[in-house]
Amino acid sequence: MRDSKDFPGLGNFPPPNFQSLELAAIVTNMAAQLHLGGTFESSWIHVAKPWFERAAKNSWRGKKPWAVLAPSRAFIALLKQRALAENISLAAVRFCTPGDIREFLVTQQRNAPHIAVREHLHLLLALIAAQSGETPTVRAIARDPARLMRTLDALASVGEGLSLDLPPEAKNIAENFNARLKEIGWQTVQHVDWHLAETPPKNSIASLLVIGFDGMHWETWPLLCAAVRAAENADIVLNQPRYKAENIDQIWIGSWEQNFGASHLLADESGDRPFAPLSEKMENPQGGSGDCETKADVLFGHNVREQADSVVARCVTWLASGDVESFGILVPGPGALSREISAQLIERGIVHYDAIGHGTTPDAETENWQAWLELQREQKLGPLLEFVGGALCPAPTNETFFSSVESAFGEVLVDDLDIIAAWLRENRKDDHKKAAAELDRFIRLPTTATLVEFLKITTDVLRDFGWRETLARLNEQSAAVSAIAGEKLSRSLFLDWLASVTTLDSRTRDMRCANPYAIVQLLPYGQAEGRPWSHLLFAGLNEGQWPPAFEQPGFLNENDVSALNRQNVTTGNQGEGHLTVRDGRALLLGPNERRALARRQFYNLVESPAIALAATAALENDEDARSLGPGDFLSHLYFTQTGEPLTESRAAQIHAATQRWLGAKSEAGILPAAAEQTRVAFAARRVEKASFGEYEFALIKPPPVPLIIACKEWETAVKNPAVIFLTHFLGVEAKSDFLADDRWPLTTGTWVHAWLSSGIASKHPEKLVQRPTASAMTSGTRNAAGKTRTAAERAFSAAHRTLPDWWQSRWSTALWMSGELAERVGEIADWPWAATEWKLPKPTEIKIGDAILRVRGRIDLVLSHEEIFAAASRLWLFDFKTGSDKPLKPKDLIKKFAKGGGGLQLALYALALRALGASDVAITLLTPETEAAPQLTSTDVESLSDFWRGLARMQDTGIFGMRGELRSEFSHAAQMPIATLSVATDLLEEKWALSHPLLTVAE
Repeated sequence: MRDSKDFPGLGNFPPPNFQSLELAAIVTNMAAQLHLGGTFESSWIHVAKPWFERAAKNSWRGKKPWAVLAPSRAFIALLKQRALAENISLAAVRFCTPGDIREFLVTQQRNAPHIAVREHLHLLLALIAAQSGETPTVRAIARDPARLMRTLDALASVGEGLSLDLPPEAKNIAENFNARLKEIGWQTVQHVDWHLAETPPKNSIASLLVIGFDGMHWETWPLLCAAVRAAENADIVLNQPRYKAENIDQIWIGSWEQNFGASHLLADESGDRPFAPLSEKMENPQGGSGDCETKADVLFGHNVREQADSVVARCVTWLASGDVESFGILVPGPGALSREISAQLIERGIVHYDAIGHGTTPDAETENWQAWLELQREQKLGPLLEFVGGALCPAPTNETFFSSVESAFGEVLVDDLDIIAAWLRENRKDDHKKAAAELDRFIRLPTTATLVEFLKITTDVLRDFGWRETLARLNEQSAAVSAIAGEKLSRSLFLDWLASVTTLDSRTRDMRCANPYAIVQLLPYGQAEGRPWSHLLFAGLNEGQWPPAFEQPGFLNENDVSALNRQNVTTGNQGEGHLTVRDGRALLLGPNERRALARRQFYNLVESPAIALAATAALENDEDARSLGPGDFLSHLYFTQTGEPLTESRAAQIHAATQRWLGAKSEAGILPAAAEQTRVAFAARRVEKASFGEYEFALIKPPPVPLIIACKEWETAVKNPAVIFLTHFLGVEAKSDFLADDRWPLTTGTWVHAWLSSGIASKHPEKLVQRPTASAMTSGTRNAAGKTRTAAERAFSAAHRTLPDWWQSRWSTALWMSGELAERVGEIADWPWAATEWKLPKPTEIKIGDAILRVRGRIDLVLSHEEIFAAASRLWLFDFKTGSDKPLKPKDLIKKFAKGGGGLQLALYALALRALGASDVAITLLTPETEAAPQLTSTDVESLSDFWRGLARMQDTGIFGMRGELRSEFSHAAQMPIATLSVATDLLEEKWALSHPLLTVAE
């Protein structure tokens, strides 16, 4: 007997219990035949094929089924394919996976147990934990019961109770959980399997073939025993153990022999195995069979796409050789790599079977349901806006609702829905009151309630919104948890359960890769062992991807697993060296055991292909551009066959060689029409010494309707012309994400402008009124600020919260700014008439020579000597700024305007007022720290007539273009559609100068 270094949990074995051995001999099913084979061919020729031939003759004669039990659908497809190739009828044969056979055996019992699904068990366990105290351990279990549930599942799967030393709080919760299960009549899958093993429905299966299972499947041990004992006749195919994980597989075989008699060794039918020396040398470097003449091909891609390219290219070259009988492409599991490989195979027309598939795209109902769940969980403004934007949500989606909510958020500066709704209710505006009523329409789950109360509210919501499929799933699950419907629980716990039972995690595959009998098979590593392959390709052999990182089974550490396994293993009735699990027990596979089994699995896969073997990996992670190292398996394989370590530099060399090989194998093709047009646009935008064309945010013909752009927007039109083009000609703009932005600067500006407007000319906004005294302006501004604070205090109070200190601090800062600005205006003499928030007539036409510039806008403050605007000979306009803006100066004004800043908005306001009849206009950009004195005059502005004619030309022609960096690394950049590609800034400036010479100023 080998020592147990690969299985540290097995050291000193206890002496045999002869009384239990006698009992085992009595219950042995003598109709069960054990067969010990090394390869699939041996198992097929000597066991499976004869069994299928008997089934073809006899399965249709009786009422009891002839059944095949295999670990996966992929293995079942292989058996069907081989049987059909031998012209063996499968009409009356039933093929089962462990889940199928469990369902069949349960239905054969008179009092079928209620098997609780995982989601319901998590709910019950979390409920018990929530009622068990407030210690950190208890709170952690209540929030995430999965860890403790994994522990209980592991103990139940090996037939063990709660004898291990779990943390006291966890053990107490587990004991209460088990007691409650008995009380309400629920059973776990593990307990059902052991019950079936003890009392199987005998003679319910005429003949059974069990094939494909090994030491990797210890969790199915009681179920497999139950299936065999339920059959009148059974053939069980076992696999020969190899050095790695030998003890685990020996105990697996020994346990079968202990319960069902000695196994019969099958003749070796493996044939030529060119990679067997490589596998043996990897497994046992000291005792290997010398040099490995046949070597695996190692390929590297830079990322997922390049790795998939190399996989598919290797697939094409192997298929072209004409000697491919069965080709396996193995991947770690679902993910970008498997999806990309399948997509490329489909694109090339290669018939294959995708055993993994990909996640289905959620429909509109599912997306809206997820948004509703998130809204109930967070009850914040962000989830509300996501939910309201849903296609099936019967909530308001008009702009007034969103603007009202955004306005409320800008005042209270928190995203709590209770506070926002309270602020809207207190507001006098009808739009705000309507928005508050709409917010109240959204049913929000209470903080705590009974399960049946939560279900009633949720069912009403689903019915009102017309989400029928989700409602049907919830009704089905509600009936299953009726035993605990009266339990009181928190909203978060209910939502966790609700999301788990109503969210479908289904997978699908393209119809072009759904043939399970295809030569090319895309499989996870766990489903490929024990199958015959002519060609095999390992993909995704990076560190952490394959082999994966195996987790501890919940609260059990490796020492606990080892102790438990030592306790459950004994000597069998064949004497010394015959290891078996005790009656009613199984082995628990911890991280150590799973790592050993994964290595054994990899060695079996390496030696399985009859013709060719390849392995691929990536250099970089697509998600975060982090370097990926080759996994242990790939490094070991490469070192074994070359004698060199697979270093980072060596991997880079292999990657370069892979790219050269791919280049040599690539086929010249013609781009499809859509791609060709994209290429045309790409090239046109990069033509040097050419003005902006049709692919560069420019119209071919002048716009049919005169364009009217706000004065503020003209600043953007000069800095980021593409943004204005998209807004006015295509009607698209970046989605407002005011929650993600820094709201404080905008709120400060809004407050200050509103308070100043109220203090300076509150009675007759937008008209020239008698200006109050300086003290009255300051007092009025302060009173308006006080109303803002009072409204916020009421909103917070209605939500049972106090106004935060940070809010008061920011309000105080805004109050100081508005007071300083009001004081500056109050110091101005000889300008008795004023108007705030002055709106220009729409449109206001500014004539510049033979051109007309059409604008609109709103001026913060206008001062006048006369009451009637039409008779005003002189005006003074102000723009209030709360930032660090510098005063305007006539010097280099054109250079500032050419960059889209430096008071361009104010200059256009001055031109508009001149167009409306003013004889002279003074301009001031006023901050709390600047003096209220004229900075520019309309004469300074009018002297730049060429620049204004350049704006008018842009307006009339619709030729805007693009400027600046698309995605700047060091400054704020305008948001553009994701499909927009970056162009060199120097080239854009060259095109800008050719397209808009009047707007360009030489440096």
